[in-house]
Amino acid sequence: MGISIIYQGIFQGALTLTAYYIGISNYSQPVAVTMAFATLGLIQVVHAFNERSRYQSIFKLGFFSNKYLIGAALFSALLMVGVIITPALNSLFRVVALNFEQWSTVILLSVLIIPLVDFMKIFARLRQKEY
Repeated sequence: MGISIIYQGIFQGALTLTAYYIGISNYSQPVAVTMAFATLGLIQVVHAFNERSRYQSIFKLGFFSNKYLIGAALFSALLMVGVIITPALNSLFRVVALNFEQWSTVILLSVLIIPLVDFMKIFARLRQKEY
């Protein structure tokens, strides 16, 4: 369990820093901070689907088999988007509105946690069979 926490944290950190790097390289510091904030938030929402099983792939479990998780994920994502697009809230959280290209980058980076963790679950299943 400890090893999975470490590599998943490394993946999440790397994806978040990638969002920041893309933002700072192509846009501005406020956009970079917002992209990192949005990526980290969406990674947590998406990663919740990964964490339903320590060994089984999300593709085997199915995305839509837990309606409560879907509802919670949608609600969480909407709250985060609301913070970013609502002028009063984005100034409070010191973020800025993102354009379509920036949101696309955030979503792509956030969803990348699924194949990364699924790939590592292959090794977890093989290791489990050894014992």
